[in-house]
Amino acid sequence: MDVSKRLPLKVYETAGVGRVAWPITQGIPFADGQLRRGAQVSVIDGTGTPLPTQATCLATWNKECAWVKWLLIDFQCDLAAGETKELFVEYGQGVEPPPPTLPVSVARHNRRTRIDTGKLRLELRHNSPDFLAACCVLSADGWRNILRGGPGPHLYLSETDGTVYDSVSAAPSSRLAVEDEGPLRASVAIKGYHATFQGIHLCPYTLRIHLYAGKRRGLPNRPSPQASTNRPSIPSYK
Repeated sequence: MDVSKRLPLKVYETAGVGRVAWPITQGIPFADGQLRRGAQVSVIDGTGTPLPTQATCLATWNKECAWVKWLLIDFQCDLAAGETKELFVEYGQGVEPPPPTLPVSVARHNRRTRIDTGKLRLELRHNSPDFLAACCVLSADGWRNILRGGPGPHLYLSETDGTVYDSVSAAPSSRLAVEDEGPLRASVAIKGYHATFQGIHLCPYTLRIHLYAGKRRGLPNRPSPQASTNRPSIPSYK
C-alpha cells in the first residue's frame, strides 16, 4: 500500500496586499504511477495542519486513465503583504482534507441553477438571454438581493457609428454549464451572442463566473498570489 508523500508548495504575495482566507488555484504535474486518479489530496501548512482542499484531475496517463498527469487544486490561506509562505501538497495513504466551514453548494431546480458560497447566492436562468436572475448577499439583516428590476446585468458592445449590440435585448437564449462543482470553488460558463435591437448577431461571448467558499463577492481586480511547486513540466508522451 502506498505511503503518504509530500510536494513542496510556495505561495507568493506580490502585490503588497494582506489576504485573509484567499482563494488559490494551482495546477500540478505528476509522473506516471505517482498519483492514482480519485485519490485524496490535501494542502498542509507549515505547522502540519491540513487545509480544506479541492482536487480535480485534468489529464491522465495512458488509455487506462488510472494515473494523474495534471491535477488542479484549490485551497485558501492567509498571507501578509509581500509574504512568501511554504506549504506542502500531501497525497497517498491516510490523506483526508477537512471540509471547509462554509462549503460551496450547487442546486438545480425549475430551469435555474443556484450557487451558494455560504455568504453569497447567485441564481442563474437556463435558456434565457437574461441569465442573471438574482444575486443575494448575506448581511446583518439576512439575505439581500442586490439586483433590482429587469433586465439584470448584461454584456454589450458599441460600434463607432453608435450601433449597440447587447446580450439581452434581442439576443438568442444563452447556454449555461457548470464546469467546476466542488466544496471550495464552483465555476459556471455562460455562452451566447451579442445582438442589436433588430436581432442582428455579432460576436459570440463566453462568460465564466467563479465563486469561492465563504466569499460574498468577486475577487478584486488586482494581482493575486502565485503558487509554485518548483516541479518541471511533464511531457505529453511516456
